[in-house]
Amino acid sequence: MIMFNDVPKFENLTEARKLFGMCKVLHDFSVKGRREGILALEEGLDDNTGIYADLHGMLWDFFKLLMRYVVDGTDEGVVAGCAKYLIETTNANNDVRLTMMVIAEGVIAVQAGDSPRVVVGKMVSMLGWDGRKECLEYLKSVGVELEE
Repeated sequence: MIMFNDVPKFENLTEARKLFGMCKVLHDFSVKGRREGILALEEGLDDNTGIYADLHGMLWDFFKLLMRYVVDGTDEGVVAGCAKYLIETTNANNDVRLTMMVIAEGVIAVQAGDSPRVVVGKMVSMLGWDGRKECLEYLKSVGVELEE
């Protein structure tokens, strides 16, 4: 787990939906990684369909970069360090920075082989109580079944 200082709160619903979408992607990658192994995750990185179609851009590129490190077998500390430096040096707004933090935590959890429930739990814990609730409701609406 990466320990971030000064985790921002999301402010814009449009950005929140991107964040929630990335939580869905990381849940899906977690399920696939546990079933098929980490190497199988590389093929999903170039998917441009369905929910993934709305997520392309800087956030998707950040996700792909970190996930490619994971697929290549890079040490968790190196992946976490690279993520932290990229987040700390970006000129993006707080919503984008928070989404990057959530992505980084999710990727590290997938790399560790955490269950999909734990992967989602780690990510949504960064959203505060209300944001956590909203994200879990979104995930349920797109077919993610999690026990609480």
